[in-house]
Amino acid sequence: MNIRISPNQLRLRLSQEDLSEIVEQGYKEEAIRINALETFNYELRSWNLDIMEATFDAGKIKICIPETTIASLNKTDLITVESVQKNGSDEELRIIVEKDLNNFRRG
Repeated sequence: MNIRISPNQLRLRLSQEDLSEIVEQGYKEEAIRINALETFNYELRSWNLDIMEATFDAGKIKICIPETTIASLNKTDLITVESVQKNGSDEELRIIVEKDLNNFRRG
């Protein structure tokens, strides 16, 4: 699972294995060791609400995505899902979750 962060946008790109893990376990988490004391974590978690939401707490970005949306990404030709979240500024946060087509088996 790869994360791309740009101004007012979070994008997660999922391999087929990432997507399978989220469907089976309900989440996938990755960590980047910054130094001996600090780690940056990010997680994609399925939940039973109908909205996508991003939070940041204790050095971790957590994106929650509806279970039905994860199921659609897993079982259909759907490639990308996107949501917009108010973030207290004039601009909104775009949250994008997409399949990494380079890491999906064909046929």
